[in-house]
Order: sequence, then C-alpha cells, then structure tokens
Amino acid sequence: SAADFYDWRRQSGAFQSLAAYASWPMNLTNVDDPRQLDTQLVSANIFSTLGARAEMGRTFTADEDEEHGDFVVVISHHLWRALGESPQIVGGKITLNGSQAIVIGIMPASFGFPSRETDAWVPLSLSAQNHANREGRWLKVIGRVKPGTRASDAFTEMEVISSRLAASYPATNAGLRTELIPLQEELVGKTRPILLTLQAGGFLMLLITCANLANLLLARGAGRAREIAVRAALGASRRRILRQLIVESTLLAVLGGTLGLALSFEGITLIRNIGGGLIPRADEIAFSASVALFGLGSSLLTAMIFGATPALHASRVNVPSQFGSGVRGTSPNVERKRSLLIATEIGLASIVLVGAILMGKSLIRLISTTPGFRPDHVLTMRLTLPRTKYPTSATQAAFFQQVLDLVHALPGIVSAGEVSETPLRGNNPTFEFASESVIRDPLVPIKAGVRFISTGYLDAAGIPLVKGRDFSPDDGANRGPVALINEAMAHRFWPGVDPVGRTVRFKEDQRWITIVGVVSDIKHMGLTAEEGPAIYLPYAQKTQEWLAWTTLLVRTAGDPLNSVSAVRSEILRVDKNQPVSEIATLEQILSRSTALPRFTTLVIGAISVFALIIALIGVYGLLTYSVSRRLPELSIRMSLGATPMDIGRLLLRQVLIRVAIGIFAGLLGAWWLVRLLESMLYGVRPHDPATFVAVAGLLVFSSVAAVIVPARRAMLIDPAAALRSD
Repeated sequence: SAADFYDWRRQSGAFQSLAAYASWPMNLTNVDDPRQLDTQLVSANIFSTLGARAEMGRTFTADEDEEHGDFVVVISHHLWRALGESPQIVGGKITLNGSQAIVIGIMPASFGFPSRETDAWVPLSLSAQNHANREGRWLKVIGRVKPGTRASDAFTEMEVISSRLAASYPATNAGLRTELIPLQEELVGKTRPILLTLQAGGFLMLLITCANLANLLLARGAGRAREIAVRAALGASRRRILRQLIVESTLLAVLGGTLGLALSFEGITLIRNIGGGLIPRADEIAFSASVALFGLGSSLLTAMIFGATPALHASRVNVPSQFGSGVRGTSPNVERKRSLLIATEIGLASIVLVGAILMGKSLIRLISTTPGFRPDHVLTMRLTLPRTKYPTSATQAAFFQQVLDLVHALPGIVSAGEVSETPLRGNNPTFEFASESVIRDPLVPIKAGVRFISTGYLDAAGIPLVKGRDFSPDDGANRGPVALINEAMAHRFWPGVDPVGRTVRFKEDQRWITIVGVVSDIKHMGLTAEEGPAIYLPYAQKTQEWLAWTTLLVRTAGDPLNSVSAVRSEILRVDKNQPVSEIATLEQILSRSTALPRFTTLVIGAISVFALIIALIGVYGLLTYSVSRRLPELSIRMSLGATPMDIGRLLLRQVLIRVAIGIFAGLLGAWWLVRLLESMLYGVRPHDPATFVAVAGLLVFSSVAAVIVPARRAMLIDPAAALRSD
C-alpha cells in the first residue's frame, strides 16, 4: 500500500533508495491515431534507483511527485519514434487521458522497465488521502541496497519494519510479511526453470553425441590397428601417432562445430519467432563473436576429452601381434569401453525422453483443461476511459452501455458484454467483504475477487448460470444492488445452503448487496490456477469512479476478427478520441496462455528425438562393427552346428544386455532429476510410473529395430566363404 511504502522509505536504513511503481494505462489522444499507452505511475526516484538517465531531456524531480505537481511525462524511445522522432518534443505537450502533459525526457532505446513494451512514465503524485491509504495494495517497490550492505541484513530490517507496522496497524497489516527478490530473478524468474531445463537437455544431447563419437573413434582405432602398426614399424613414435589421431578427431570437431554454428543462424531466428513474448528479451538473442568462440571452444574441448581416450588406446599398438596371426577380433578392453559408451548413450537418452514425455503429457492435460467458458467466436477489446472526460461511475456506465447497444445492432453479432478484467489475463482484484450469514474470525478478513460485468456478459463469454438469475437491464443505479457469485464462493461460504437471497457488504462500500444467482467457475487466472471465490457486480451499479476500464466481449456468427473494423467504428461513433487496445479473440488469449509450455515441450521433444536417433545410431554401429569383426568366430559357430537363429539371438542378447543396463541407469537418474521439472508440470506427477515404463519400452523396441538389419546380415553369412576370405 502507499502508506506502507512511505513508511518503508522513512524507516529503512539498509537501502540507498526505495522507489514504487504501478501499471496505469493512459490514452494518447489528439493525434492521427489515438492509442492506449502502457504507462507506469512511478515515484520520482525510480530512474536514479535503477541507475538510468534520460537520453534527451531529464527525469523527474521530487516536487513533480507531489499532489499538485506539474503533469509531466517521460517517454520511451520507441514512443518517441512513433511520434515523429523530433527532438523538439522535449518541452512540448501530449494529451494523456484528456489532460496536457509536458514531455520532459526521452529514455534510451536500451531502457525498458518494467518491460520493453512500456511506453511512458508518469509521477505518482498521490493525494493526501491516497498517501495515507493502507488498504489498497497496488504498488510494487524496488530498492537499491546500500554499498556494503548484505541482502540478508536488508531482509532482516524489512522484517522488523513489517512487524512494527503490523503491531501499529493490525486491522490492515496483521500477518503481512516482506519478501526481497533480486531484480534479475524478478525479470526472468518465470522462465529461469524452463531455460535451465532446455540448457540441460542440450547438454545431455551433447554428451550423447560425444559418447557416440568416442564409440566411433574406438571402432575406427581398432579397425586401423594394422595401419598404425605399419606406421610404428616404419619408425613413428607413440607420441606422433597419438598426435595424428587427436588432430583427426579435432578436425572432426571443428567441421562439426562450424556446421553447427552455421545452422545456429537459422536456429536463433526460429527461437526469436517462437519464443518472442515468452522469453524475456528474446529479441536481443543474436549471434556474436563470443557465441562463435564458445561454440568452437566447446567443440574443441569435447574433441580433446572424448577423442583422447580412443587415441590413447589406438596408439598402444602391439606390432608383432598385428603381423602374426591375422586375427581380426576386437580386444575385450575395447569391447568393454564400447559397451560402457553405448549404455551411457542409452541412459542419457532415457533421461531426456522421460522429461519430454512428462512435458508432453502435461501439455496435453493443460490444453484439454476446460476454461469454464466458450472461447470460440469471441472477440475481445480493451477500453480505458479518461477520468477527465468520464469522471463519475454514471458517465462511465453510460458510455459502456451506449457502445454495447451499437455493437448489438451490428450484423453477425450474436451477443456482447463487458467485464472489468479479461479472463486468463491473470488479474483478479480482491476485496474484503462481510455477510450476516457467514461466521468469520474477526482477525482474519474474508475476501473475494471482484469482477464488474454488464448485462449480456455471461452469454457473450459462454459462462453457464447454475442457479438464480442473470443481471437484467432493470438492475440499474436506482435499484437495489445485486450480485452473482461463482460456485467456489458458494461452496466455501455457504456449503450445503442456497446462497441466492443472501447479502454481502464490502468494506469500501457499505451497501448491502443481494446475491441473485450463482455462475460456473472459470479459469480466470489461467488454466493452471484454481478458481477462488469471485463475485460479479453490474457496471450500472458500480460506485468505484477509479474503475474506468472494461474489456468488450463480442460473440460473432463468423470469424471474430472480421468484425474488428465494424466494432471499432461503433466505439469511435460514441467518442472519436477513444482508443482500443489488446484486440484478440478469446481463442488467441487461450492459446497464448499455453504458449510457454508448448514452446518448452517442442524444444525438449526435438532434443529427445535427436538424442534417441543418435543413441540408436550408436547401437546400430556397435552391432554392425561387432559383426564385421567377429565374422570368423560366427562362421566357426555356424560350422559347428549353430543355426542362424542361434546367431541372431546371441547378437541381440549381447546388445540388449547393454541397452538394459543403460535404461536402468538412465531411469534411475531420471527418477532423481525429474523433481526439477515439478514446477513446470500440470496434472502429471513427476514420478509417473506409466512414463518410465513407456520410455523403457520405447528404447527396447527402438534398439531391437536398430539391430535387426546387422543381425539379419550375420544370420545370412556363408561360413565357408567367410573362412576362406579370412
């Protein structure tokens, strides 16, 4: 609350400065294209707290943050460009919410707080009444800790201040705590687990690839044993042979790294397109010299690590043995190492696949979640009225009703309504209320989310009426106040009792309001959030003059986007300077609410597919190489009576034992690691047995499919021909 903020600022000694801010959209008018700006109300010291300076002009002074200070504004670089990029705008005026605001500064293009979309900043300039208000908690506070002060000391101090305020103002501050969050964490906190998960998936894929590379190099080294023996016999030292082999593996790494960096150009474009709006500052992701150096450096490092062991083994050549018997078998030491690498590949692939399937199942559950309303064929538009032009609840309600009447008359419109907070947008203002029929603890306030709606909103949104009646045009300012509540509120405060006819009263509004109906719960705060108690009030009966905004919902017979122009024209007929913002269909809003998990699942799924393919290539290569090196042995077995089926079972058994070991180790590791995914899962347990069984089955089936061709080739060999050729 504002009063708490100013108390924090007076009483705190750990902070160099404390600043407050809050989102407060404003209309920019008297321009060719009126628009709603993403505006922030801020305390005057917000820019100094952030360590930011204006590119042109200046930022706010303390007196401009007073109640009767000048109406001034600092604009963003992108808004300055949209207004014509004239340096003369500094000192000029723009019309915000119907009032003239002096532009005193322009921020650099690199500055965006609290987001890159912020258009302008305006001083808080709170009135004495708002300055002392402890009930309305609408401010966010940011502070710069004094040099030399530890974060733990600042936290302890804020805890002491919170306890002091709770003791002084128990009615408003009892039970409140203060939490300190680093700004970096606040900006990227929601995406940090996802980005770390994607990095972990990429790292596991790199390990699988490197294990495969090491396996190939081991096989290649064993196959080149005679060549290396010849080099040694001709005088090449072990050091020289080792250097040659490492140079060869390094060349492979450089070629692969270069190809990867070339592909990353397209990858970065893809991430920007898919992750834009999901990943903070995704538009700044770019290819740079540091990225190139990191990519090539990683390639060289992995080549040195995973190429050194095969090179060391190959350089230990025994010259006499290579020119003696002519046996082409592989030493048990090499076989053990290759088996270990295959098990490692399968194990790592198991971990990635478990994560991918869990994310996929979670996404399916999320998408299939019913939002509680019908999102099809519904267009939404956000309207914010300037208080200077529409100062009272009566004038605001009259504007909204006039717009509704005109929109209703348009062809192709099935129904239309308005709501103060758009469903799924994550905003749900809560207010304390009382009811004669609800027993409550006097020290624990009971609260409910409050949403103001117009007649016709339930039909437009497709929200079912469970009991009682909907609002009617007769529920106006001159009639007794009425309300609708959701099922969650009915079950919590009137369990087993019909709430219709009961009365409630809000702390800020002493009128007794009669409940006339119960509506179905909706996923108002998002598909993953449970709906809490909510009460719907008619716009026509609202007394909150500060509530000068609404979301218009229009249900159409055809494509909602085809009605945008017509609906905007009707709004401009009522007020030619009234901008419209956040134009979208409800289906688009619903889709955006699942965009981040869809993006994460897509990337993790792609990584898991590549990881599986690479692991299966390793399994295929292992058996193919094993068959080629064991031809004499297999021929002798068949000559002594082994059937082709015996040979096939022998080879499959040896491969599947290694695969089974890898699966077991991988699932064991996944069982421990999937706990890190718990915060990103919806409706799925991290230790879902079906997922682990499915991964094991998929890997076994895929491994069998991968080795069928080389196993069949071994079963079809001619023992006599193979022995003669050897």
